[in-house]
Amino acid sequence: MSSNEKEIRMVGIDEKIGVGSALFLGFQSVLACNLFLGPVVLIAVMQLNISDATALIALTFLACGLATVIQAGLFLKYPVIQGMSFASLGAIIAIASKQGFAVCFGSIIISGLVIVALGYLKVLSKVVKHIIPPIVAGMVIVVVG
Repeated sequence: MSSNEKEIRMVGIDEKIGVGSALFLGFQSVLACNLFLGPVVLIAVMQLNISDATALIALTFLACGLATVIQAGLFLKYPVIQGMSFASLGAIIAIASKQGFAVCFGSIIISGLVIVALGYLKVLSKVVKHIIPPIVAGMVIVVVG
């Protein structure tokens, strides 16, 4: 190996990494997934006060953390961080600006329960598999992340 080439360390699929490396990579992943970006956009658009802004950021981190633990522990079995979806940001802003955050959060809870029920009944997966071919879904995951 020449002096200007660096050694690249590869980690095998079933190989364990150290706690220090895991913490560093986890912190790097948290910074890369921008969990704070959704609440910051809402705070700026809705012009929230400090206490509401703090609560929104804390609840976003709590919800994403719980979703990550549930997903990694029960379903996917991989340490994939579950972040906020920005697809609903426009609807959240529209509902919250007219009706307030209580109605907005209630709507989010109800829609989440509907999605969970559709997922449990396997209705959603059948519809998605019928409409979107696996090659398209795979490419979207590769491009979007």
